[in-house]
Amino acid sequence: MIWDIPDAASAKLSLIPLAAAVAVTRSIESVYRDLMPTIKWPNDLLIGGRKCGGILAESVRGSAGTRAIIGVGLNVHRTEFSAEGRFPPTWIDAETTLPVERIDLLARLVEELDGAATRFQAVGNSGDAWLLSEYRKRLLGIDRPITFQRDSSGDRVSGHFRGVSDSGAMILESDGRVSELWAGEISGINFEPDEPAR
Repeated sequence: MIWDIPDAASAKLSLIPLAAAVAVTRSIESVYRDLMPTIKWPNDLLIGGRKCGGILAESVRGSAGTRAIIGVGLNVHRTEFSAEGRFPPTWIDAETTLPVERIDLLARLVEELDGAATRFQAVGNSGDAWLLSEYRKRLLGIDRPITFQRDSSGDRVSGHFRGVSDSGAMILESDGRVSELWAGEISGINFEPDEPAR
């Protein structure tokens, strides 16, 4: 999906992956009411501690203004692929007791992404508060020990995950210092996956 980004919201482009993650989890929840998907910062989607999807978002500035290109990948029906990584894969049809029809999920996903785009255009007013509230209540691992691997240098830092800032950065407390981290991967998590209370 492509979102047109108004100038008033262009300072908060870092919130776009978070907005998309909220939209995807809301779409799964509304179609399959027995599922409670969670988000592993910043934009991996999990059900019961197993990965069922992910989001890639990129912003492009051109003569027509700023646009965000958002790609969503969801495991709906079982397929064969590598199960490497900290979080094993799962599929929606393996997690729900309800019938799984891709077209129903797709219709709801488009509706939620469109609503997220409208909310994002209100960022700076009420939109960011709503978005961050919805994101934080689905976020996996708050106040748990983690290891974070930085993209730029590849070095690792361990500490406690304290949530996300209002600009979408990971907040990590390590050795009594609190840092905001942007680019990297949670490469070690010292907790059993659980579902957040809603």
